[in-house]
This record gives sequence, C-alpha cells and structure tokens, in this order.
Amino acid sequence: ASWGRVFRLSSKRIEETEEQILLMGEILNLNDEAKALTDSMEAELQEIQDAVSNVAEPKSLFLDLGDYYSAGPGSLIDDVLNRINVINIAADGGSAWPQMSLEVIVEKNPDIYFSMRPTPEELKTMTGISSLDCIQNGAIIYIEENSPDSELIARPGPRIVEGVRLLAEEVYPDVFQ
Repeated sequence: ASWGRVFRLSSKRIEETEEQILLMGEILNLNDEAKALTDSMEAELQEIQDAVSNVAEPKSLFLDLGDYYSAGPGSLIDDVLNRINVINIAADGGSAWPQMSLEVIVEKNPDIYFSMRPTPEELKTMTGISSLDCIQNGAIIYIEENSPDSELIARPGPRIVEGVRLLAEEVYPDVFQ
C-alpha cells in the first residue's frame, strides 16, 4: 500500500499559518475556500489589532508554560502577543522557548501573569512569584495547558485568530466591552 505524500506544517507567525492554509487549498484543489478563510482571518485580525493599537500604556506579560518556561522570539505565541500590543517579558529570552529565572521575572515585574501550568492558587503560594504585584492584585490569566482555549492560542491553524481575540480580551477587557 502506498501512503502518498505527507506534508508537515508548522508556523512561527500568523502569516505563515495563512500561507500554509493557501498551500493546502492548492493541494486539495480548494483555492477559493482557502482564500475566503485567510481573508476572514485577516479581517478579524485587523479588527482586533485596531482595537488595541490605541492602548495608552501597553501591558507587560509573563507567560508561564510550567517551570518558568515561556514563549520568546520565533514562537507563534510571541507573535500573538506582539499583535495585541503586549510587552512580552520573555522577548529577550534568547530562544523561542526560554526558561526564565525567578530573579528576572521578579525584576521585570509583569503587569499580567499568564499561566498554563501552575494554577492561580499555586502561584499565590510560590516563593518569589507570590510577591509579584500581578499575583497580589489578581492580574492572572489562567488557561489550562492542552485545554481547547490553550489550543486556540498555541496551535497554528484557522482558529488562531480566535486565540488572538481571547487573549486580547483577557489583557484589555475595557477595550472589548
């Protein structure tokens, strides 16, 4: 039996995701459908970016994937954060998935702690982390790892824009009322 061809796709930016959707449209002879999908993604993305572009003071954020691993430059999540006018404190982490030190996290004192592994309750008991202003005042976004919502933010596909909106609404709720 022949398995035919296998395509492996991965994206570090939303544009790459859109290009790959168009490529799959070509492969499957669904060019019009693929173009309609990427056009709708672009329109929604533009609407979200326009909404957050005038935020007077962009918020800083630390994304904790567990054990202080985060999303740095070259990761899809970093691209999402940049698009919603958020300062990613792991942006100078030196890799796409840097492990940040507790000292650096405390020093950068992010406005928001976005966790996929430790729960808010666990964060409040973690030495060092519990002293952060964002933990003290409850500026915590918790989206459980491997949950449907985490897949929206981390998985390159047509629903990535839903993830962008979800995160933008969590970070800047007053903009999306």
